[in-house]
Order: sequence, then structure tokens, then C-alpha cells
Amino acid sequence: MPSPSGTADRIRGANAEFMARIAGAAPALVRVRSARAVMPVLEDQTVLHAGPPVTPDRLCGPMRGAILGAALLEGWARTPDEAARL
Repeated sequence: MPSPSGTADRIRGANAEFMARIAGAAPALVRVRSARAVMPVLEDQTVLHAGPPVTPDRLCGPMRGAILGAALLEGWARTPDEAARL
């Protein structure tokens, strides 16, 4: 069994290797496509977010505002009230 200090050294080494790889990476944009183009399962007026499933009544204020703004931007609604009804 490795000693605690040996484990800490291995972790530091792994973290250093990770950071070196990240710093040495050369990301390149290949293409941009809409989510619907690569995920046909998405239906019209589907909104995704970076969290667990949530019902509309449980949305926090900033998330609700972002979704209302998206509905207006996408042309799903003409007014904020109409977007809220969606």
C-alpha cells in the first residue's frame, strides 16, 4: 500500500501532467451545427440546460428569464407574456 506522502506525490505529478497537456493543446474549431441537426430527437421549442430535469413551476428566476428570452429570440412568442404561457 502506498504511503500517504507517496499518494500525494503521485497526485501532484498527475495534476502537473494534466496541466501540461492542457497548456500544450491546440484546439481547433471544425464546424458549428445546431443542436437539432446533430440530435434529431429534439422537438420544436425544446429548451436544454445544464442541470437535472425540472418542471416549469420550479425554475429559478434567472433560468425562467433566460428561457423567456430564448422563446422571444427564436420567434416562438411575440411578447414576454406569450412566452410565459408557452
